Amino acid sequence: MTSAARLSIVSSTDDIVVEDDGWPLIPERCYEAVYVGHRTALMFGRNPSVCVRFRLVTPGPHHGVELARYYRVARLTGNGKPREGGTFTLRRGSLLLIELCRLTEARLKPSRVSLSMLRGMVLEVSVRTVERAWDQRPLPEALRYSVVDELLGNTAGGAR
Repeated sequence: MTSAARLSIVSSTDDIVVEDDGWPLIPERCYEAVYVGHRTALMFGRNPSVCVRFRLVTPGPHHGVELARYYRVARLTGNGKPREGGTFTLRRGSLLLIELCRLTEARLKPSRVSLSMLRGMVLEVSVRTVERAWDQRPLPEALRYSVVDELLGNTAGGAR
């Protein structure tokens, strides 16, 4: 897969300005990555979620690229507002909890699992291209972007 032409910010004299937040498009495959941080959010205005960010550390042309993985959560805690590093509650069967336990081989109670456990780990991640919009309609090539599809394993370091 080759990178598609990316959108750029249109000049201010045009009637439309497209904000390109730098959503990268890279080939689908497995990469090594490290945890960068997370942000809580309300997706589509009401669904509590957490966006976990990873930086690719696999040597090559995509080294240093940051990608996200989105998870549903039960609710946002603290003041309940979305924010960088925000706190949240997970249900026992949530995908994030399952992946954290698998990665850390946690023999802890689920209440003791934390995203901070990912610090210092080199993770194997699977990357996929988002080809459909929120309404399941195909995205044009220029609007496609990459996300972390799955956390496959802990390759080195961290709380194993």
